[in-house]
Amino acid sequence: MTLNFAGDGHGGDIVILDGTAVIVDDAPSAAENEAGVAKYASDWEHSGMTADSFAQQFSIPVRIRISGLHGR
Repeated sequence: MTLNFAGDGHGGDIVILDGTAVIVDDAPSAAENEAGVAKYASDWEHSGMTADSFAQQFSIPVRIRISGLHGR
């Protein structure tokens, strides 16, 4: 699995993470994660979502174990 973050729009500041993703069956939902709700509540509100609606739309928790980092 590879996760890419947006760069500067000109081909620089690109970060690529390599790793293995696994579904975490016993993880709390996004709405039950107090730290996540505190961090993202205003972003969800700006997008017309709540913690509950976000948790319903993105309902599969995934944990990524990073094995490599690349950047330029």
